[in-house]
Order: sequence, then C-alpha cells, then structure tokens
Amino acid sequence: MNRKIILICLLVLYSWMMRAYSFEELRALGAAEPVRLSGTLDGIVVSDWRSDNMEVNPNTDHNMVDVGENLRTAYLESFDGKFGIRLKFERIYGNRLCRGDMVRLTLDGCSLVKENDPERYTVTGLKPEMVNVVRSAMPVPVKKKHIDQLCPEDIYTYVTLEGAEFSKKTGGYININEISAQRSALNDDIWIPEKNAWLPGHGAADCWARIVSDDEGAYIFMLVNSTCGWRRNDMGVPKGIGTVSGIIVHSDLPRYGASMGDYCIRPVDRSDIDMPQEFMSSYVRIASWEYDYNKYGELAFVNNGPIRFVKPGTVRNDRIRAESGEGYVWTDSGAWITLDEEYDARHTFDGWKPARMLGARSNAAIRFDAKANQWYRFGSKGDVEGYNGIYLETSTADVADRPLYFDFSFVASREHSRYAKDFPVEWKVSYSVDGDDFVELPQVYILRPMIATNIQLGKRLNMKMHGEMAMGFIEHSVRLPEEVCGREKVVVRLAPCSDVTAVLPEKWNEPSAIGKASPDMDSDVIIRFGTLCVKYLKQ
Repeated sequence: MNRKIILICLLVLYSWMMRAYSFEELRALGAAEPVRLSGTLDGIVVSDWRSDNMEVNPNTDHNMVDVGENLRTAYLESFDGKFGIRLKFERIYGNRLCRGDMVRLTLDGCSLVKENDPERYTVTGLKPEMVNVVRSAMPVPVKKKHIDQLCPEDIYTYVTLEGAEFSKKTGGYININEISAQRSALNDDIWIPEKNAWLPGHGAADCWARIVSDDEGAYIFMLVNSTCGWRRNDMGVPKGIGTVSGIIVHSDLPRYGASMGDYCIRPVDRSDIDMPQEFMSSYVRIASWEYDYNKYGELAFVNNGPIRFVKPGTVRNDRIRAESGEGYVWTDSGAWITLDEEYDARHTFDGWKPARMLGARSNAAIRFDAKANQWYRFGSKGDVEGYNGIYLETSTADVADRPLYFDFSFVASREHSRYAKDFPVEWKVSYSVDGDDFVELPQVYILRPMIATNIQLGKRLNMKMHGEMAMGFIEHSVRLPEEVCGREKVVVRLAPCSDVTAVLPEKWNEPSAIGKASPDMDSDVIIRFGTLCVKYLKQ
C-alpha cells in the first residue's frame, strides 16, 4: 500500500481516537489543581490578537509592565455562546486568533486551571501548532443581557449589555494621569509645567476602569488598557444610552482597591461601544459636585461666598453649595478646601497644554488638605474612637419609591511621594434622615494614592510607582436604602472606618495598607473628590 495513504489513514485513526471535549465536559474536569489535558476542543474565537484590551498587563517591578500578557491571551466560546474559556499561549507570537475564527484546538500537554468566586476556566500552555483555524470571519453568537442578568457561565463570553450609559459622561474611556500610562501616540510627549519642559510618558502602569450603569439601576466596571489608542479622543465618551459589548471577565485590580465585583467587561475595540453622542440618561441628579468645564475654578461657599481659584490654606470649616441641584458638602476634619486638577477633561487640548497631553484644569476636583490625624478622633490612650469624614446634604422630598444612588470618585495625594502615605485606607458610606443618627452600610471602599513622582529632567522619570498606586480617580456607585426616599433632609457620610493607614513600601508588590493611625501622625494628607452626587433612577 502506498506509504502516503497509510500515513493519512493513521492520522485519521489518531484523530478519531483523540477525545473531543465539549465545553461542558472540559469544565467538569476543573479541580483545585491544574488538570493535564489530552484531546481537542472546537469553538469560536470572540477575542482578537490585534486588540490591546484582552487582559491586564501586570507590573513586574516599580516601573515595568509585562505588555505581553495581553498578546498571550485569547477567549473561546462554545458555538451556542453558553460557555467561554480563556486561552493562554506560551509566547506572545503564538496567538494570532481573530474574532470570528472557528477553530479546533489540540490540547495535548495543555493544562486546565479552574478559579472560583466566580467560577471560571483557563487553558494554559497553548502553542501555534495546536491551533487549526477551520473557517474565518464567522458571526459571533449573540448574547444580550442587562447587567444584573450576568452569571458565572457568562465569564469569558462575548456579551452585549443593553440600556447602558457612562455614569459620568466626561473624559475618555479611562481617565488617568498620562504620565503613568504605557507609551503610545497619545502620550509620547508630556509637558511638565513646573519645569517648563517636555518629558516622555513613563509607562509605569496599565489598566484602569470606568463605571457603566444601565436603565435597571445596576452598574459594571468597564476595563480598558492604557495601550488602547481609542481610549481618548476629542469627542470624549458618548453621552447617551445604548449598548456596550465585550468579553465578560473577573478582575482584581489592587490599584483600584482590589475586587471590582464578580463581573467586569472588556470591549474588544471602540466599535463595541454603541451609544449616541447626544445627552440622555436613565438617571436624574438631585445634587452634584463635579466641576466639569469649570474653567474659572469657582467654589460657592455658604459663609465665604463664591470664590474663583481658591488658594490652598485659605478656606476651611465652611460648606460648599451644590454645583447643580440643591445641597451642601462639608467636612468635620478641619481640612482646608480648594479645587485641584482631575483627569477627565473632555478634550485632549484645553488651551494651554499640547494636544497629546490630557487637560486637567478644565475639569476640577474638590481637594481637602489636612494632617493625617485630623481624620480620626482619638481617646485618652491614643486609640481611635471615631472618624471624621465628608458629608453631603440634600433633600429627596420629591423622590418617592425610586432607587437612589450616591456616586463618588476619590483619590489620595498628588504626584509626589510626600502625600502618598499615612492617609486612611478603608472607608464606608453612612446615611441619616435627620442629620444626627447615621446608619452605616457594609461595603468597604479602598482609597489609593496617586503615583508618586520625582521629576528629573534629562532622563527617565524617577517614579516610585507602587503596585497599589492609582492611575486616576477611583469611581464608585452606592445604592441607598429605600428609607432615604421622600425625606426633607438626607445626609450621606463618607468616612474612614478603621485605623488602617497607608505606607510607602520599598518593594513594588508589598502591601501598603499596613500602617496604623496615631495621634502624632502630622503628615500632610491630600484627598480629592472628582465626583460627589446623589441621583435617582427614572421610572
């Protein structure tokens, strides 16, 4: 018999003898330890090797990021769209899978890794020769849901979220201090006004997030890597209601305060975000302090009146009138109050910075300057007996039987190591319907510091970019209890909830939340709030 015919017969026999896994069977093999595989798996690719938004690129040192992690990652769905699996290639050039590729994977020698809370699966050890693209440009299974309908089976599948909108409709798809981002055409030159000179982007960190809400009152974090060229443009994020499509993932970002819920979404590219530019929202703001497009830098105080460009160290122990709606914001920490920069300017050019540097002053944040010990109330033995915080007062008298939310975004310090330590790390939200008795909500919110830099001209920026330092403001949305509705006076309080303070570790991956508050902590602490808002969901 012809040797070629014999070889073909043997290959056919081998293929027939190999186990062909279904997604259900493969998932059933998952265990506490990685499982070695032998067999094949058929599916449709929902990722794209050309996308910069497939996976978090992790830090490997203070100022080094493994951008190859994104390139090594792909996602495969069952043909009915029910299940998904994350694929990890051994090498960055091993992955050339495109969205819509129908593939057969030979898994001999690969490992299956199961993770829990929520349940999800990853195949590791893939090589190019294990991939057979049967057909290209196939339609991806259509799966449309609202955020609250997501379940563990949706992880690593491509989902379209309906009735979606950006909770805050300013800035880019992530709002970050560009000096910390990966080098790209967006930030290849950065203007340092303090030095009247140009410096290159540093590339010390990568992924950041925005909150996307839907018309049923749920929200999800949308993750975008800083290497994505579409993450910022002169139009800013869309202002209307539409859909956001992408791969559902689970991510813990230490820079963002660790857990971001069970589900996040990663758009494959800009076309996955389908919203109109015209303003439309499922929510009505009752009172807000956001200071977007506040080019005069004006704060309206109750006692001191409206002041443009409030000088640091001149106003404290005063209340700030709402920028829109009716209400007041104040602090009982005794902190000095002013406006400072935020990172969500709508345009990349704000009149004095170069086009590739994200503007700051056109959108501002409320800044509180205090000594570290001013956020605590100490007993006679030096133990923490209470906390000082930020208060927001408004009326919900005209709001009956509608879901209410408290939105806020905050970050500690500015771009200097002097302010990147000793601040309170753990915070909670409380509410009161009489201004006296507060009910504390259970969720703990982690405050992170901005990047710490020491600007040195003529060479690479000397940045001590610890693994738990933020790239921008951290966004949160808190649903308030029903009893808050229909009240003449509602006070929302955001305050520290423990004596844990931040330190600045020497090693980039050491924990920073290991300090302890004490009465003699007189370090200068800066806390900025880009958003403070109470809103309700329309019926």
